[in-house]
Amino acid sequence: MSKFCIVYVELGSNDLCGCQLAEAVCQNLLDLVRLLLSWGAPKVVVGEILYRGKMREGGLTLETYNEKVSFANQRLKKEALTIANVGVWTHDRVRSAALLSHDSVHLNTRGMRQYWRSVKGAVLVSLHK
Repeated sequence: MSKFCIVYVELGSNDLCGCQLAEAVCQNLLDLVRLLLSWGAPKVVVGEILYRGKMREGGLTLETYNEKVSFANQRLKKEALTIANVGVWTHDRVRSAALLSHDSVHLNTRGMRQYWRSVKGAVLVSLHK
C-alpha cells in the first residue's frame, strides 16, 4: 500500500439503515482504518456519513436514521483525533435536499458533482497536512 499517499474511505450509510447500532458501525469503520494503517497507508481520510431525505417503508424512520448518522459522525470525529494520520472529512456543500435524486437517498447529477468536488478537496487538503 506504500504507493498510495492517502486512502479515502466512506462507508456505513446502508449499515445504519439496518439493525446495527451506530456504535458497532463506527467500531467496524475504525477497525478498517487501523487495518489500512497497519498495511502501510500513510494517511486515511474518512468521509462523513451523509444524511438522507427519505427511508424505505417498513424500515427505520428518517428521524432515527439521521440521529444514528449524527451520532456516528460525531463519534468518528472524536475517535479520529486519537489515531495518528487519520482525519474525518465533512461534506459541507453536499447537505441540501436539492442535491438528492427522486428517491431522496442518492445524489442527483448536481449532487454527485458537488460530492466529487468535496472528495477531491478532502484529498488535496490532506496532501498538504
